[in-house]
Amino acid sequence: MRCHHVQQRLVAYQDRELSPGEHAKVCDHLSGCDRCQADEDALFAVTPQAQLMVPWHLEQQLRDRVDIEVLWALAQARPEPPVRSRRWARWWTAQTEMSRMSVAMYAALLLGAIAWGGLNWRQASLLEGEIARQEIADGLVTSPPSKIPAAQYKPASYTPEADDTYR
Repeated sequence: MRCHHVQQRLVAYQDRELSPGEHAKVCDHLSGCDRCQADEDALFAVTPQAQLMVPWHLEQQLRDRVDIEVLWALAQARPEPPVRSRRWARWWTAQTEMSRMSVAMYAALLLGAIAWGGLNWRQASLLEGEIARQEIADGLVTSPPSKIPAAQYKPASYTPEADDTYR
């Protein structure tokens, strides 16, 4: 058999579609011809290989059995419900992203900042009360001066229809 005949039949050879006589001839030629053997190796490298196909009903049965086993295992390994009084203790002993010392320092810093702000607010309000009491006692607190000139002042019962000067 010649090289061009073998090369035309390489795909059928790999797919086992040749008759037994032609298969034997191609096999004999490939064992003696390095160029055709290289072409067959290159074709074999790019040809997808056949895979075992499992019938769909067997695959579905297997999936169902696995699902049942997983659900049964989950039902058996049910954790106890947490006790609310000990929840903080479990959190404190659990592995966390931050160390316990960091959490304690953060809490102390937060409480210190809140206390400092509260004390400053209290001191400011006491000081403000003292200043206001002193001004009232000294008679320094008066009503602010009116910004409306006396000539333009009109009482609350004033209506423009009664006065023709503004028309």
